[in-house]
Amino acid sequence: MLKKERHHIILQEIAHHQKVISAQLSVQLQTSEDTIRRDLNELASAGHLLKVHGGALAIPVINNNTEQEAMALMQQGLQLLLSSNASQTVRVMIFSISPSAGN
Repeated sequence: MLKKERHHIILQEIAHHQKVISAQLSVQLQTSEDTIRRDLNELASAGHLLKVHGGALAIPVINNNTEQEAMALMQQGLQLLLSSNASQTVRVMIFSISPSAGN
C-alpha cells in the first residue's frame, strides 16, 4: 500500500474514532508498526493529528467557543489520551489564544 493511501486511511480513522492505536493500524494496513509510527509522525508534523505514545488523537477544533465549551473539549481530549495510555506518563500542553483588542 502506498504512503498516500495509508495516510488517507489513518485520517479517516481519526475522523471517525477520534483516536488510532499503532498496533491496530499495523494489522489493519498490513504493515509494520515502525511504518505506522513514521506515518503518524509525518501527519502530526503536518498538523493533522496529535501523536501520543502508542497512537494518535484527533486535534479538537476550538473556534469562537465559550470558555466552558473549550474546557469540555480539552477534558474530552484528555480522557481519550488517558484511556489509550493509562499506564504511561502523560504530558499535556495547553495553548490559550486571546482575541486582539482591535478585532
